[in-house]
Amino acid sequence: MKKLTFILIALLAIGILKAGNNTSTVNQFGVNVATVLQIGEFNGALIQQGFLGAFVTNNYQPVHPNDWIEGSYIVQTGKYNTASSTVHTSNNGTSIFQLGNSNTATQDVGSFYEETKSITKMGLDIDQIGNGNLANQQTFLSFGAYGVQGLTISQTGKNNVADQVSVGGMKQEQHIVQIGNNNNNPTISLNAFNLSATTLDNPLTKLAFKFDNGSVGVVSLPMTQYSNQVLGSARMTVIGNNNNTYQFQEYTDLSTKGQNDASLCLTGNRNNVAQGQLGEFNNSDIDMLGSRNVISTSQNGEFNTIDIEVIGSSNVAGIQQSGDYNSAKVLQKGNDNFVKVVQNF
Repeated sequence: MKKLTFILIALLAIGILKAGNNTSTVNQFGVNVATVLQIGEFNGALIQQGFLGAFVTNNYQPVHPNDWIEGSYIVQTGKYNTASSTVHTSNNGTSIFQLGNSNTATQDVGSFYEETKSITKMGLDIDQIGNGNLANQQTFLSFGAYGVQGLTISQTGKNNVADQVSVGGMKQEQHIVQIGNNNNNPTISLNAFNLSATTLDNPLTKLAFKFDNGSVGVVSLPMTQYSNQVLGSARMTVIGNNNNTYQFQEYTDLSTKGQNDASLCLTGNRNNVAQGQLGEFNNSDIDMLGSRNVISTSQNGEFNTIDIEVIGSSNVAGIQQSGDYNSAKVLQKGNDNFVKVVQNF
């Protein structure tokens, strides 16, 4: 067992420690706080805060209740887990906790003031309980403002995959919770992602997402949850097996910068869901209970609203909206239903 804590005023601290068969590497350039605790064997942890010639400050600790928390924290139990947190900027808080074996978690922080007031849910937070889960988080500075305050992934079960990206993200929260097996895992899941039953285009490719990373490049695919905006929210909850779920949101108007809200709740097996929003002030909500469902949504414009609720099995729904002020609602209860709504596409 090993616990390593740094509160550094020095400009540079580099540490590589081993306890048993576990390995920890902590590189700090600036004034930072880092904690690594590993119980088990063959676990690897890396915390990188700043770089030579690019010092950062991530050291603020609470002085009163409900105060901000900064720093990077990694806790791992089990075997063959790998965790890494790379923080390029200041005033951030990251946390990784993995219980089980062969889990992998990575965090790459490119924006600033990505912090919260809870040690259990940091600015960037990954919790994985089970085996073989993979989680990635990446944030980019954009719009000249601070980043997302609540980028969380929680996966219980095994073989879940979650890739989470936030560009900009001021006053925004993004959450992914997956309980079950083989969620969004293209190599293990028995469910090939296919929305053709709706007879509509895949909203993730139909909408002209730029995938701008806020600088001169683009964010890389694949992604489970992608958001490029401010003052919005994105949530996903998946319970079951062999589900494929994706959630993309992006702004088009630089003056308002998106402010879209999306929510997704899924319970059942072998469901294919894609939720895409491009524009400003759009709201989309999907609830599902059952199995073998296919749902596809698209919104392009402003103030569009979609509300889908599915209970049962073998249901197919599709909705694509373009323009402004469109509204569509689908409620399905029972079996073998088919719905297709196209507005101004």
